[in-house]
Amino acid sequence: MKLIPATDAMTHRSVAESLLELGIIMVHILPSMGGVRLPPQFANAPILRLNFSYRYGIQDFAVDDDGIRASLSFGGRDCFCDIPWTAVLGISSEVKDELYIWPDNFTFEQIEPLLPKELAAQIRAMEEAGAFEEDESNAGESADAHDAQANDTEDEDEDDEDDDDIPPGGYTPLRLV
Repeated sequence: MKLIPATDAMTHRSVAESLLELGIIMVHILPSMGGVRLPPQFANAPILRLNFSYRYGIQDFAVDDDGIRASLSFGGRDCFCDIPWTAVLGISSEVKDELYIWPDNFTFEQIEPLLPKELAAQIRAMEEAGAFEEDESNAGESADAHDAQANDTEDEDEDDEDDDDIPPGGYTPLRLV
């Protein structure tokens, strides 16, 4: 599965709606976050994964700026589930084999269970090596070092804070806080 760190322009809603057009999506949720409404048996789950689809024909299914909600069936019993976007770690689609995550909204420990083990291990090693510093100047230096390797023609005297060389729709380096 391809991991995609969502940018600011990629809202939970826009990702969910575009993937729902293709088929079933899986919404990866932290039930402990405020505003989540689920059956009581899932209240203490560290991470919950729920499937949503337009194809299910659920009458009260809704996706809006606040979240995603529908009456889902658990063991043959319908239960209304209301999931605010603030509780959504990621959204995946088997049709596109992609998992979108919002790394700026959660800690690595919260996202780690969603990641393939080898990717999680790589990120953990980078974190332990200090690659994800909270200091903004270090993040800028890291971005410039990466850009210099990717583009041999880059001017070495360029301002470290300049990020004009990031392509439209491109990603800046992942920074966990």
